[in-house]
Amino acid sequence: MKQKGSRRGIIYYIRVSIQILKLSLSKTHTYKAEAFANILRSLIVIAPQIIAVYALYQGQNEFVGWKLEETFLILGIFNLINYLSWSSFLINFGRLDEKIIKGEWDFLMLKPISTIFSASFIDLFVYNFFLAISGFGLIIYYFVESNFVFSWLTVSKSLLVLSSAMLVWYSICLISASFSFRKTKNGLMDFSKQILNISRFPLDIWPSIVQVVFYTLIPIGFISTIPAKVITGELSWEAVGASIGISLMFLLIARKIWNVNISKYSSTGS
Repeated sequence: MKQKGSRRGIIYYIRVSIQILKLSLSKTHTYKAEAFANILRSLIVIAPQIIAVYALYQGQNEFVGWKLEETFLILGIFNLINYLSWSSFLINFGRLDEKIIKGEWDFLMLKPISTIFSASFIDLFVYNFFLAISGFGLIIYYFVESNFVFSWLTVSKSLLVLSSAMLVWYSICLISASFSFRKTKNGLMDFSKQILNISRFPLDIWPSIVQVVFYTLIPIGFISTIPAKVITGELSWEAVGASIGISLMFLLIARKIWNVNISKYSSTGS
């Protein structure tokens, strides 16, 4: 089926995004209780994670070459990326099967918006953003414990690798969601979430051959481990460049897979 809105410019999508954001913010007034509950939930979520990290170290100063505060940094980056994705595209992807089954997707394809945008960002869930507080908290903990020295150069590198991490996460989810056009309820989104969960700890705990896979075929190493190494100063601009390159390449692959899969989609009305 021909996709609508694929030739629209970036200004158009910025305007659409602003309108979606305004609508989402208006919903937060309706769901004030849920927003407050998510703030409390962010504090509850972080407790077992901290316990798990301490159990992993068992009183040692280092684990597979990572200090305790550095592992908390990885966990903080994971939580930040994870819950930002839940605020935007991840819930939308999770609802794609239902939209296809109910025929709602046919209506979305008629809108002057690209199908990727419709599937990813047709709705925003700002009240889920509060869950990212746990990520910010763990990252701040690292800064305090490590006596981190801020500089514009470090901030620039950090923002670039974190943006690349978000892009890799999005690309993996986009690939998984695209297969819903071939078969709904295929379980790929749940499988992807399990794969992404691996990035909450240093990938150095895995054998070398597995690490190669996680830095190439399934590049989850660029979600938290590489950003953490850049922020701690272990890696420099070469790693930043690699992160940007991998994220853009994977996004192109994800877009290609999406287009191939959606071309096989048959409208419920056909």
